[in-house]
Amino acid sequence: MKRNMDLVRAILLVTESHEKESLGHTEVIMALGEQFPQITSTYEQLVAHVDMMYEAGLIETNIQETFQEKFFTSLRLTWEGHEFIANARNEDVWAETKEKSGDASFTVIKLVLAELVKRTLGL
Repeated sequence: MKRNMDLVRAILLVTESHEKESLGHTEVIMALGEQFPQITSTYEQLVAHVDMMYEAGLIETNIQETFQEKFFTSLRLTWEGHEFIANARNEDVWAETKEKSGDASFTVIKLVLAELVKRTLGL
């Protein structure tokens, strides 16, 4: 499955904006539909992205698997997740990051994002 960085960003923004410390899969699905209706994904894609975000250190989560499906019972941002979304929050900066980085690795995307944010701040 190919990574969808817009979905990653949306999950981080939804999680950050929620009043609860951690969210379950139903809350994430509902919030994504309300706040980011333009980003479509299947349930399997959502869970796979949550799993990848966990591997990248952006979130802490509890992914469980039954004989039928995988699901997560909690999701909260890590320090690294807060750092990433602080840089990716601005729509213009995010659009330029995607344009410049294309299909580059996550490490490169973070570097491009940080450089664009520094430029925006005049640093």
